[in-house]
Amino acid sequence: MNGQPRVYIGCYGDAEQATIHAFAFDADHGRLLPLQQLAGVGNASYLLPADDRLYAVSETATGEVVALAVDADGRLSEINRVSSGGDSPCYLAKTGNALLVANYFGHNAALLPLTVEGQVRKIVSEVRHQGASGVDVERQDAPHLHSITPSPDGRFALVCDLGRDEIVVYRIDGQQLLPHGVVSTAPGDGPRHLLFDAAGRFVYVVGELTSTVLVYAWQDGALVHRQTISSLPAGFAGANTGAELQLSPDGAFLYASNRGHDSIATFRVADGLLEVVGQTHCGGQMPRNFALSPCGGWLLVANQASGNLALFARAADGVLTQAPLDVQLDRPVCVKFA
Repeated sequence: MNGQPRVYIGCYGDAEQATIHAFAFDADHGRLLPLQQLAGVGNASYLLPADDRLYAVSETATGEVVALAVDADGRLSEINRVSSGGDSPCYLAKTGNALLVANYFGHNAALLPLTVEGQVRKIVSEVRHQGASGVDVERQDAPHLHSITPSPDGRFALVCDLGRDEIVVYRIDGQQLLPHGVVSTAPGDGPRHLLFDAAGRFVYVVGELTSTVLVYAWQDGALVHRQTISSLPAGFAGANTGAELQLSPDGAFLYASNRGHDSIATFRVADGLLEVVGQTHCGGQMPRNFALSPCGGWLLVANQASGNLALFARAADGVLTQAPLDVQLDRPVCVKFA
C-alpha cells in the first residue's frame, strides 16, 4: 500500500466517535482500502494533509486545531492540539511554517506557527471581523469567516466572509496578518471557499448562497472581478447552496458542488473564464466536499446527508461517470488526498 495515495475523510460526530477515516486509494481499480478509524476529534469538519502530517479542526464552541503524525502506512497518531482562537473552526491552510485557521462563529481568523516536528503552536496573529451583516437575515446575521487561503507566493491570505459578502485580503508580514484590501461580492452571494489557478493569475470563489462561481483576476494583492456564473442548470427552482470547488490538475476544468440539486457542476476553463459543461448527480445527498485524485482521473465526493462516499471516473473531456463504490460513513464532510 505504500505506493498508493492516501485518502482522509473528516466527519461530524462527538469526540468519542470515529470522525477521521484513513484509506489507501487504488487508482488502477477505483477502490478505497480501509486503513484506520480515528476517534478523539469532535466534528473533524476540515482536514489538511501537509508533508508527513495531517491537521484537523474540531468544529466546536471551544474550537481546536489538532496535529496528527502519519506513519509509513498512512495511519494517524495525535501529536498535539491547541485552541483555534474561536467558535467553530471550519477551514485550515498552510503557509510557510504556519497554519491559517478560520472560525465561522468566532468571526475571526488566526495564524498558528508550526515547529519543525509538526507541532502546532498557540496563535501569534489574529484578525477579527465586525460590523454590518448581509441581506440574508438567517445566514448573514453576523460576520462568518468560512475560509482563509494563502496566495501562491505566500505574501497574502484571502478570507471569505460569508456573512459580510466580502473577500478580505491580508498581507502576511513574518507571522503577522495585516490589512491589505477588501472586495465586496454581490449582495447575498455568501463567499465560502476560494482557490487560485496554477499560474496564480485567477481566483475562483464559491458563492454559497447564490450557487455561483465568481472569477477574479489576481495581481499583486488586488482582485478584479471578471465573471459570475451559476453552478445550477437553467430552470432549476429548488433550494440549493454551493459548497466546494476544485480545478483539474491540467487547469482545463473546474468542478463545483451543489447541495440541494445534489450535483457536481463541470466548467471548461478558457483563459481563466468559465463555460458550463453540465451537472452530474453526486451519487447521494448534500455533497459538502469533494476532491480530485492526484492523477486527476478520479473525483471522490463526501455526501453529508446520505452518509456515503461516491466515486467518479473523470474523462479527458472533463465528463464524470459514477463508478461502483460502497462506503457508508456518518456525516462525511471533508475529503483530502495525500
